[in-house]
Amino acid sequence: MSEKKYATLTHTFNDMWEDNQEVTLEFRFAKPTKADMARFQSSATKNGTNANRELLLSLIHEEDKQKFIDACEEHAGLLITFINPILSSIGVSAELGK
Repeated sequence: MSEKKYATLTHTFNDMWEDNQEVTLEFRFAKPTKADMARFQSSATKNGTNANRELLLSLIHEEDKQKFIDACEEHAGLLITFINPILSSIGVSAELGK
């Protein structure tokens, strides 16, 4: 079995509830496999938020996992922020046909 390759995603934003403090978060994620996507698609129809969370937690580097969980508790929009580039990088797009 080959070693997983990880890509680093960085997100910087200003937290307007914390005196507009700049927040920079950086996490490493593996590329989703066909099995990962099958599980994601199966669970997404039942609960999209949980599907996003479970996919991200299955892909994140083990050393980054707790920091990511804590960050998502503090900043609820991070699930969408990090899932979008991962899905886009494997060919998922809402733009097709527009």
